[in-house]
Amino acid sequence: NNFCHTTAEETNNASYFFRELILKLADSVSETCESKHNSTFTNTTHNLDNHDSLNPPITPSTTSTYVSGPLPAHPSFNIPASTAPPPPPASKAPPPAASKAPPPAASTAPPPAPTPAGTPPAGSEHSSTTTGPAVDMETVTGFRKITQEHWDKECHNCNKLFFRQGVFVASRNEKKEIDKWVCAKCKNYAKSNKVCPDSTAEMLFDTGLAPENYDLNPTEALLISQRYPFMKIRSLPSGGQRGIKGAVVNVPIEAQENCLKLPRQNSDLGIIHVKIKRQIKHKSVILADMVDPEKVIGYLKWLKANNPLYENAVLDDDWINQNYHDNQDFFNTNLSENPQVIVRSILEELISNMFNEGTYDELPYDHCIQPKDPLQKFAKEVPVMEFAPGQGQTPIPHYKDPMSEPLSFPTLFPLGKGHFHDEERKNRIEAKELPKLSVKSYAEHRLFSADRRFASCPEWIFRIQGEVERAAIYSGISTFLRKSCKTLAGGVKLTAGLFKNKLIDTKELINNIDAFQFMKNIKGTPAKWKCHRNDAIGMISQLGVFTFFVTISFNDLIYAIPTILKLQGIEPDEELLANLSWCRKHDLLRKDPVAAVKMFDRYLHKIFSYLIEKRKIFGDVEAYFARVEFGDRGSPHIHFMLKIRDAPQLGVDPLHVVIAFIDKYITTHVPTQEEDPELHKWTKLQTHKHTKTCTKGKTTDECRFHFPRPVSDRTIIADENDNELIDGNVKVAEKNKGRRQKVILKRAPGNEYINAYNPTLLLCVRSNIDVQYITSTWDLAHYLISYCTKDEKDVCCAMSDVKDNIGTAENKTSRDYLKTLGNTFIDARSVSSQEAIYRATPLPMCITNPRVIFIPSDMPHERHGMLKSDKGMSEEADESDDVFEKGMIDRYPSRPDNLANICYKEFACCYERFTGNVTPRNSDRIIHLKNPKLGKMIKRNSPLVARSHNPSKAKDPERYYYSKICLYYPWTDERQIQGDFGTLQESFASKYDVIKANWVKWETIDMDTLDEMFQQAREDILNNYEPDNSTQDLDPRGMAHYPPSDLKKPESDVNFKVTYEEPPISDEEYRDMVRSLN
Repeated sequence: NNFCHTTAEETNNASYFFRELILKLADSVSETCESKHNSTFTNTTHNLDNHDSLNPPITPSTTSTYVSGPLPAHPSFNIPASTAPPPPPASKAPPPAASKAPPPAASTAPPPAPTPAGTPPAGSEHSSTTTGPAVDMETVTGFRKITQEHWDKECHNCNKLFFRQGVFVASRNEKKEIDKWVCAKCKNYAKSNKVCPDSTAEMLFDTGLAPENYDLNPTEALLISQRYPFMKIRSLPSGGQRGIKGAVVNVPIEAQENCLKLPRQNSDLGIIHVKIKRQIKHKSVILADMVDPEKVIGYLKWLKANNPLYENAVLDDDWINQNYHDNQDFFNTNLSENPQVIVRSILEELISNMFNEGTYDELPYDHCIQPKDPLQKFAKEVPVMEFAPGQGQTPIPHYKDPMSEPLSFPTLFPLGKGHFHDEERKNRIEAKELPKLSVKSYAEHRLFSADRRFASCPEWIFRIQGEVERAAIYSGISTFLRKSCKTLAGGVKLTAGLFKNKLIDTKELINNIDAFQFMKNIKGTPAKWKCHRNDAIGMISQLGVFTFFVTISFNDLIYAIPTILKLQGIEPDEELLANLSWCRKHDLLRKDPVAAVKMFDRYLHKIFSYLIEKRKIFGDVEAYFARVEFGDRGSPHIHFMLKIRDAPQLGVDPLHVVIAFIDKYITTHVPTQEEDPELHKWTKLQTHKHTKTCTKGKTTDECRFHFPRPVSDRTIIADENDNELIDGNVKVAEKNKGRRQKVILKRAPGNEYINAYNPTLLLCVRSNIDVQYITSTWDLAHYLISYCTKDEKDVCCAMSDVKDNIGTAENKTSRDYLKTLGNTFIDARSVSSQEAIYRATPLPMCITNPRVIFIPSDMPHERHGMLKSDKGMSEEADESDDVFEKGMIDRYPSRPDNLANICYKEFACCYERFTGNVTPRNSDRIIHLKNPKLGKMIKRNSPLVARSHNPSKAKDPERYYYSKICLYYPWTDERQIQGDFGTLQESFASKYDVIKANWVKWETIDMDTLDEMFQQAREDILNNYEPDNSTQDLDPRGMAHYPPSDLKKPESDVNFKVTYEEPPISDEEYRDMVRSLN
């Protein structure tokens, strides 16, 4: 019955119905045959890209995801027969379920006697015999409660959706029930009597609604569009979420011409099959669906009457009456002369006969075995119209076509108003009656609005993401052109006169700076990830080595589906959620990816604010660095590092203390059904199964994630050069290549494929996780490059090629060069719909605590700065070299005398610029700089992390010593850095004691060591890079848009044709066929 609730809007093809049926039956079988289910259907990939639910169906063969048999055990494993695990499972099957494996021998022994603190346990000091971390059920209950809250509270002013903590009660009805909500932003603007930039009414965001009887599918909407946003949309594996490759191209089309090619008939039941192509001669189909010509033409007429953008549309209603004839000779005579007349007439007759004379009330037979063509007795063939609306058209850049948004999406903007370039809003903004509106704020308002039409349209999501990125690129270019070195090549010093008289070429400025840096504020760009990587390196340098690596996937089928149902007006009770099929859940996810993104964002922040900081499930956290990544299936997951305060460290604390600490938070134990039924259920998600990513970049079948893992009766920390068997369990030398030390966790036979996890965290998130203890700085560097800050290889290569060829081009300005780099990034990047939402809105893709800032410490003539605006430059004399905005290094020498002994780095970490009002609450933290033009500063509540450039001591010692003196020696004039000494090295030696005291305080790990490790890790990863081609083109029944890179004048002007195919059967008949299978 659940399966048969699928509607025609969701599917139009019999094969899709039967595939869903097979998958649903597979789910049912898996529930009753648990043992077979554990070896066939459990979805627990190590790379966290396919964790959709506890019992997902078999992946269809049309996707590129596949499951192979377990890889052979590592040749270095040498496990005694008495403790040997069961043999690996057969090919193309995951490892045996942990619950079926025999328990380890040690589990039947009585627990060991308590060990006094500070003494190693019996046996070896490298091991631990603890049973594993305990589960904090209070934490689990609290986390599940706060993550069950729905994103469904609508602000009455801006109409955006919020969680309960983000809104206030605006009014109550007569029954004292909450009638309206108001968000904090709208409330604050109302108190100030100002117009809120998010207000739907005041900012003219209202788009209006079309009549309910004009509910068009995407194909029908395209036929009446005057612009077509060509894009290549792909169906991603394991769920079919949407993804885009490349840019969105704006192509003009004529709506009235498309509609005139459709047949007309009096019957409202008449439908035809329409296929949309890029060019009519191509075999590939962009869009395909059943179209109701009466509804399409009716909506176009409604648009002509109500939408000013369609007032010039021409529709000849008398065409059919003038040209339609029932005489077959007329068709044969005019076929060559006027094919359009023949097409319309033939289609009219066919559809009239099919729907007025034939019926689809019953199938030919009552049983489940039907003829190959069950409708052959009703109609012999059905017409299929093929359109190429963009054929022969020249694309128009978006910035030259401000009306492209409402013309591309007439169903979203039926009245032609409310779009980003709305003329009335623009005039009121210019008159300063309304605040300015950025494209990112506009995208945020549309996507987070209670009006879910925009959130459910993947084409609009990808288009607005492209507009946000393009606006950010242009803004970055304008900002970047104001940057320069303070002294150009040849010792030329920049003065105000050079800029006022335009005596300097900005191209010369750019050659002194990395050209990629103009995109460092754009999410997903290589420059942005480079900044995040440098921030992580700065945190490690200042705070020391972190303690844990943690990776958590997001089970959107658990956390997002209830909210999506709630937004659709359906109460998500437990019975309904339990009966939803896997396919139905993914269909809901595809229809509202914005709700899934918002639930993930809340899920992410509650992990840190509640689990990590408040409940301290890993101990007292001092700092963390997190990155949101999107897997092949399009959903997000998290990689983050934790630094635990006072955590034991290898090489500092005794080994048995370190091992006890590891066993306190990490385990591979799988409890039985009797021991802990719920934890037993969710540990199934921790089982690794081999996929093609296991051997990516390898020439052998060895799993690069090192599964199966060795069995051990206790946790072991092994050195790289240890070639001996440890307690007769495992030979570790081959397992530790490239690492100084390796943690081999306590693992019972049968758990060789279990990912390490924390029980409390697993029960909270109910999805696949991975927890690792950091043994060395090299591991930290490798993890950061591999996961936390990795960028897209294809994008980097494409942009590097453009940058290398910049110097060979002629007649190109600096702005042209930067635009070329920005367009190359947009053309090369690939994102899913959920990642597009992240990039188009202010949602963070990287989280650091504490925050990281950059402070310059280079020599003055090599230092980069932000040029003043034209207004500020005009106020300076021509000879003035004060042409740059002031920064931290300008404020440090002007600090008050009571801070004379603090170094530059400490000043930057502990103080920030203050522009507010002095009050009794903050007066004791405010300092007044000696130069009143530089303003005031306030002491931070907690220090930040400051990073700076790190010159090589071996390659450039003078710059190295200048940087260290500048950072760690108190100075009031930069001339004091070198002083009267002949070299900077001599000056450094004379100030060494003071420098060392501050250096040790603010830099835990030497930056030279970190830079060397990170460079080596990056080279190792790049050498093992392999392009990922796991996505597939979308089925023609879906929304697959291809960028018209080869649009040109076609050989023929005919942009449509008619073919004949066997008709699809109706939804009701499909349901009857499926029910007959029972």
